[in-house]
Parts: sequence; C-alpha cells; structure tokens
Amino acid sequence: MELTPSHIDSLFDAFAKSNVLVIGDAMLDVYTEGTINRTSPEAPVPIVDVRHRFSKAGGAANVACNIKALGATPTLLTIVGDDKAGNSIIGILSQHGIGTSHVVKSAHRPTTTKERVVCNGRHVVRIDEETTADIDDTEFDTIIAHFDEIVNGTELKAIVLQDYDKGMLSPRLIRRITETARQLSIPIMVDPKKEHFNDYEGAFLFKPNAKELCAGTGSNDDISSIVEASQRLCASKGHSFVMTTLSERGSVIANGTDSCHFEAVPRNIVDVSGAGDTVISTAALCLAVGETAVSAAFIANIAGGMVCEEQGVVCIDRQRLISEAKHLSAKP
Repeated sequence: MELTPSHIDSLFDAFAKSNVLVIGDAMLDVYTEGTINRTSPEAPVPIVDVRHRFSKAGGAANVACNIKALGATPTLLTIVGDDKAGNSIIGILSQHGIGTSHVVKSAHRPTTTKERVVCNGRHVVRIDEETTADIDDTEFDTIIAHFDEIVNGTELKAIVLQDYDKGMLSPRLIRRITETARQLSIPIMVDPKKEHFNDYEGAFLFKPNAKELCAGTGSNDDISSIVEASQRLCASKGHSFVMTTLSERGSVIANGTDSCHFEAVPRNIVDVSGAGDTVISTAALCLAVGETAVSAAFIANIAGGMVCEEQGVVCIDRQRLISEAKHLSAKP
C-alpha cells in the first residue's frame, strides 16, 4: 500500500468530480438529552428532565451527507412517510446542500424514526417508529421511474445500496437496480443487513459488519473465519471485495484469494451510531475514483473510528480524515 501525502491529496481532490447515487432506507435519528434526579410517583421509573432535543438524518440519508462532506456530489433516492419526520429529513438534507427531488413520499408508511434518550451521559432507552414491510407495487414503480431518470441523466461513478431492512430495498428492487447497473458498467457498493444479505450479487464492494457476516454465512467471528467466509462470498455471489467491520477489532477486506486486516485506531469511543454509514461512504468514494481496495479500506477504517468519538450520528470531517490518513499511513 503506497499512500503518500501527495497521493492522499490527489485522491480527495478527485472526489469533487464524482457523482454517487445512494439508494436505501433513510431514517430520522432524534436525540433527547436530559438528566435524571428523581423517580416517578406513578411507577418505579425515572423521570427525565429534558434539556435539549435535536435530530439527524440517518441511514441512507447519512450516507449521502457523508459523501457530500467528503467533497463529492450525492444523489439520494429513498422513500419516507408523508409526515413530520419525513419533512425533517428533507430539511436536514437541504441544509447540507443535498437535493431532495428524489426523496419519495409515501402516504402508506411512516418515516423510520429512532429516538434515543440520553441522560447524564448515558444512553437510557431507544424508541423506534417504523414499518419493515416491503414497498408496494405503486411505490416500486415510482422508485424505478426516479432511478431510470437518474441513471440516464447523470454520469455516475458508483451506486451505494444502504440496506437497513426497513422495506425499501426489496429483492425485486435489488434485482432491477443491479441488472441496470451491470448493463451500464456502474459499480455497486452494498451495506447489507440480515434480511436480504444473500439477495445481492456481483457487488464491487460488499460491506457487512461482523454480526451480519456471521449470520449470513454461518461463520464464526474470529479473524481467520471472517476471511474464509468473505472469500466464499466472493466466489459464490460474485462480489469483487468483501469488507467486514469488526468494531474495536478494526476491519478486514478480502477478495477471492487475498485479505488484509486493519487494526482499529485507539480512540475515546462515545457513540457508534452511523459509523457503518461513514465506512461505506468513504470506501465507496475511494473505489469509485480508482483507488485500490486495500487503500480504500485503510482510509475507511480510520473514518469509521473518527465519527465514533462524537455523540450521535455525525458526518466525517474531511480535513481531519486527510490529516489522520497522512499521519497513520506514514507509520511503519
């Protein structure tokens, strides 16, 4: 792996010329911060005195925000509810300078919302509102119409499929997208979840976490087993590379014959929410502009750890990532 400072600068400069289509489940991450100083007289439960509330765009919307923060141009194709949470996601995307003309509103499904209650610096409870049912025929047709418009009108460097098992990326939609991408020679990068793990074929990059890889392949979670499972996936599903994130153990990238394990950089971990979004965003962009898979995984491994040092779902800091990549690549 040759990552000199000038090479890293050139790599990040190349992002500015990259258009990336992000397709998948968007969600609204709501954070309620407060303190607990007393117990309710109504039941033996704590009373939360709310001090602050804020919202972030999560899932596929967070991937789009990360791609934007890295200097590229994302197009987001997703479905949200025709509700307050959906409007909030659209507003957050607009604040980040991301177009929302391909955010489809559905009258039949709510926007996926995750509310995290954090008290005295501790995550107390999470409240989810969502449906995980597959999109219906009308929603499928609407999404495909948007998809065809995008791929026929934009020179895309890559397509990122961000799957959170919330129903947008149905097997039928996955097949249609991947078939079209293959015909147009657009590389597909996939961040899978359990439900459709084996529905993806021929991805240029397939990026599960360790739990997802083990559940999808029946593998153990030691490094050697993860490498073997990754290589089997490349052979059976036609993926070019499988990158598995391992939390505090770093990440592994493998193709059909070779592999590389990157240790995690020691950090003060505050919140792991959204780290996978940052990893797929960074790796996908690096690969889209022609970087090697090993170098892409090295930089993405750094990026995933960086965002865990802050509370809540956050976008990557481009300049800090460049600085850390230069510093860490110089180490023997």
